[in-house]
Amino acid sequence: MFSLPCLAQEQKPALPTPSPVSPASTPATQAAQTVQQSQQPGQVSPLTLERTLQQIGANYPKLLGAEADRLSARAKLLEKQGAFDPSVNVSSDYLLYNSTSTRGKRSDTTMSEVNVEIPTAYGLKFVAGGRLNLGAVKSPNSSTGDTGEYFAYFRLPLLRGAGLNEKSVAERQAALGVPLADQNFSLALIDTLLKSANTYWKWVASGRKLGVQRDLLKIAQDRAKFVKDRADAGDLPQADVILAEREVQLRRANVIAAEQALQAAALDLNQFLFERDGQVSPTPTPEQVPLYRPNLVPLTPAEIERARKLAGERRPELRSLSLNRDITNIGLRFARNDRQPAVDLIFSPGTDTGYRSIGETMKAGVVVSIPLRTRAADGRIGDAQNKLEKIRQDERAERARISLSVAAAANAVNKTVERYTASVESLRLARLAEENERIRYREGDSTLFLVNQFERETATAASTLIDIEAEYEQALALFRASSVQPFTP
Repeated sequence: MFSLPCLAQEQKPALPTPSPVSPASTPATQAAQTVQQSQQPGQVSPLTLERTLQQIGANYPKLLGAEADRLSARAKLLEKQGAFDPSVNVSSDYLLYNSTSTRGKRSDTTMSEVNVEIPTAYGLKFVAGGRLNLGAVKSPNSSTGDTGEYFAYFRLPLLRGAGLNEKSVAERQAALGVPLADQNFSLALIDTLLKSANTYWKWVASGRKLGVQRDLLKIAQDRAKFVKDRADAGDLPQADVILAEREVQLRRANVIAAEQALQAAALDLNQFLFERDGQVSPTPTPEQVPLYRPNLVPLTPAEIERARKLAGERRPELRSLSLNRDITNIGLRFARNDRQPAVDLIFSPGTDTGYRSIGETMKAGVVVSIPLRTRAADGRIGDAQNKLEKIRQDERAERARISLSVAAAANAVNKTVERYTASVESLRLARLAEENERIRYREGDSTLFLVNQFERETATAASTLIDIEAEYEQALALFRASSVQPFTP
């Protein structure tokens, strides 16, 4: 904020003054220049917001954990799809038993079967294979020719379980769980980047305010030396020497406090910064505070309206509610299906081969199960309907909250721009008043105490301007997060 002072060469008591602000610079950029003035090319590069967010997005443990949840949802889907994996089944039995036709007589049989079973999501069960049953085959099994019977088996549900059964419902819900996990990740990403962006701008503001205090201290140190030399020459009273030295100590304490605030902000920011190997990144240094070039622009009504529409389309909370509604509707349809009777058609054609075979075989039938009460299904239906009502109400509240959050963020951006304009003028007037007081002191119409006071007020105005610029960036980050827009242009 303040450039290095130049000692006056006048005969009258004079004070060092800051160099004027060039047309290409602003009071807001000078603080960052002061923090970085000792940084030479080739040294530590500034820590930009884009670089910070990229590092957080790639390495932050909580986001990596959220990514693991996404992969877990895909693994869960694979697990549910596994319910329809085909299988090969092999069985072979030898039975020694009391004959059913002649009690007290031993009978024995060997029964072997190999088949391939293919379940489907619709509920149709298909089996193809062969069996060989020799000897005194025990009911309900039947004998086969010497080279076995080869068959196909179909079981088709017509009502209960037709297209909606426990396994198919679990697969559909798991399939919706994948985009649901994606939305949960998106929400975690937005929240994390917003928090880190707010912390980043707090750190930048702390670094720039440290520059203000260092400039203020430099002015006091140069003035103290100048006042002492003039007092030794008898041109100024010794009281001014004491006052000048006291001001140096006061401003040195302010520099230490600003350094403490910067270090605290750096540690807060460092909580988000991790390396690829999982280690915490080095704490950002004052030299990494970037040069800030203010570009505070108010949002237009068209931009605000566009943000509202984007928020309604993109916010993860709304997409998650929509997916949860779909998941619940699947459960509701399944519960309603379970209230129906079970009517399954069974058909199994086959061919019996070899010695003592009969040629074509066939089994056909229907299995009917009629529930006398459906309390289990009724309870699930009521539960699903209540969940859908809750989702509907949650969506109404969430849409209102999101719309209002966009409006609040936009209002914060625009009001901060207005405050910025007023603060720039306030700083200009503070500098003018400071310079006028310095001129009066040179002419003997003021005191060193008043000059110090005006310089502090200028520094306070400069720090206030820095805070407003940081608040603008934080409000803009909130506006972009609310409408799911990139944090950086």
